[in-house]
Amino acid sequence: MATATDWITNMRLRHKITSINIILIAIALSIFGCIIQYSEFKQSLNLQISYALKENALLLTSIDYSFKDFKSRDYSKIVENTVNAAADASYDNISNDFISIVISSGDFVYSNDNTITDSNYTHQDISALTASLKPGDTQYRICKNKFNNAYYIYVATSFSNDDIAIVTMHDISSIYTKLFHSVIYLNIAMAIVLIICSMLMIYVGRRLTKPIDELDSLTDRIISGSYDVKIGDISDDEIGQLAEKFNIMSKAVLDRINALNLSIHQREMFIGAFTHEIKTPMTSIIGYAQTLLSRELSKEQQQMALNYIYSESKRLEALSMRLLELLSIKEDDLVMENISTYALATDVKSSVSPALIQKRITLIFNVDNANISCNPDLIKTVLINLLDNARKASFEDSEIEFSGKDDPDNYTFIVTDYGIGMSE
Repeated sequence: MATATDWITNMRLRHKITSINIILIAIALSIFGCIIQYSEFKQSLNLQISYALKENALLLTSIDYSFKDFKSRDYSKIVENTVNAAADASYDNISNDFISIVISSGDFVYSNDNTITDSNYTHQDISALTASLKPGDTQYRICKNKFNNAYYIYVATSFSNDDIAIVTMHDISSIYTKLFHSVIYLNIAMAIVLIICSMLMIYVGRRLTKPIDELDSLTDRIISGSYDVKIGDISDDEIGQLAEKFNIMSKAVLDRINALNLSIHQREMFIGAFTHEIKTPMTSIIGYAQTLLSRELSKEQQQMALNYIYSESKRLEALSMRLLELLSIKEDDLVMENISTYALATDVKSSVSPALIQKRITLIFNVDNANISCNPDLIKTVLINLLDNARKASFEDSEIEFSGKDDPDNYTFIVTDYGIGMSE
């Protein structure tokens, strides 16, 4: 069964960023809102407590002043003075909604609001408050009256040394109502702020994770075989550095793939080249061998033919090794020699002559003599290939021109045939 940790781990990065930020914002708003609400509620409650104590003290002062010349306890006088004090215009500083109660020996003897004080719930709350009240003490408590579901501050003060207590009730339901409304408004405000923050976080998350999404998409393209990929618009942050490294990695992979493809292509070309190149010396060898077999030659001509067969065989051996080396050859690996172009061309002419004679093709030889720096085996192979290709494309009893031109900047070998030609 998946846990909350697994669920968070499997979320997309942008969703993690949004969720974590929204949770942190919600926690911060809740803590801040609770602190503000508690502070305001506590301030209002302390003010109401102070006001209730003031009401009780003023009422008690009025009653006590009225009885300063009396030695006996006359409850009717106490009630009368309590009523007068509650209604006296000199106490305009006291709110009109407070309830004054006179208690003697635990019994209610007066109340200016019998609707409330006749309730058993009110009797229970006041009895609990006055049970431990000592002469001259003043105590208060906050209770929710179950009769009308209102909140009151009960303030009780013992009257002189008698068993009479003066109790005032002050309705403070308004601050609890205000607290309730504040909680509702805070929740609404938090919901609005969280919605706005969620939209902003989603936008920011998409912006932040856009390079990662591109990385994911480009990775899929690489998996499918498209290696020429690159991320654009790279930033300077950590994600931008990751994207830059991805571009470097992608280029390295592409270079490696190209190198492998080149290696494969070189091997394919080698097979074709080896097949093609080996025919050239074989043509000369076969031509001289046929001459030896089909004609009566002098000893000197036989010796020359055998020498050519031997030299072409050695060249075939060298050519095979050279073709193998071409797979991994570098420019520095080439062995360069200074040779005569005329001697090189004459050697090439001797190699291809038997094949040309067999097809009754005349070779027009016109080569300027010069010294060049080259690899003799490779140059000779190129020239023999060109002449052999010209032979194959030429008709019988035709001509092939083999020339060499020495220019100030380079030396040019030219092979010209008058055969079937080739497409552009």
